Amino acid sequence: DDEDDEDDEDDEDEYRPRKLRKRKHKGYLTLTSKPDCIMGYTDEDGIPRAEMPCGCAFAADTMYQFTKSFFGNNLSESKAVCPMPQKTYCKGNDKQRLWPWALVFAIADLSDKEIAYYTNAINNRVSGSKNCPHKNCGAVTSRPDDLRISRVRCNVCNQSDWCWNCGKPWNHSGLGPICGNSDCMGAEIIKILNNCGKVKCEWSDTKSYGKQIPATRACPKCYSPLEHVVACKHIWCICCPHQFCFNCLGEWNKQCDHSKTCEYKEQKIN
Repeated sequence: DDEDDEDDEDDEDEYRPRKLRKRKHKGYLTLTSKPDCIMGYTDEDGIPRAEMPCGCAFAADTMYQFTKSFFGNNLSESKAVCPMPQKTYCKGNDKQRLWPWALVFAIADLSDKEIAYYTNAINNRVSGSKNCPHKNCGAVTSRPDDLRISRVRCNVCNQSDWCWNCGKPWNHSGLGPICGNSDCMGAEIIKILNNCGKVKCEWSDTKSYGKQIPATRACPKCYSPLEHVVACKHIWCICCPHQFCFNCLGEWNKQCDHSKTCEYKEQKIN
């Protein structure tokens, strides 16, 4: 079944069906019979999948959702890394797990406008600089070394602080990521964490065993919201990819591992 209908390719509706454009990307996409790594689609579902350099398989819509999640829930990362756990699921090495954005965009079936939008976002993150939003300034301002800090002040005009993520005036205490603007990414993350609900802790290697803990935690490195579904307390962030303990938030293999009975830590994002 050829998925190369061109009629809806440049449709800006984000809910349009995403397709693998085999003719358009001939020689670039590698189709596979492997099941979709996240949604589990197989040949019986009639949904084609493309194989990534690491060996994992993704359908067009799955890759589109990954792309949206990467930029929508992440404050800093610019590299596309396979979201599947290494060794236990993804057999690729570190180099193979680092995906080319061009391949991600091709499989996600992005329109030219979407590619331009996401490419600009990547360039902003990679460059580590933005133009000061204050009127009559516009000077190039560097991002703080700590990616968790979103509060910025231009060294040229030295006017009031502004938010690195939304470019609006800083209306909150602290350094970030919460700037006080309701439409900023940081505020959305807090909303997700506050409304995530609770789950019963099933991990015997924690002091939280049998107690209710939040169903969603933010990655301590990039603040991407991550919902725990199954398996142990070891979490691999799909966006950065930082590894940490879902219970104590400690960095995996440094501050926590399965040999340690850790205590639950309340997450505070200021």
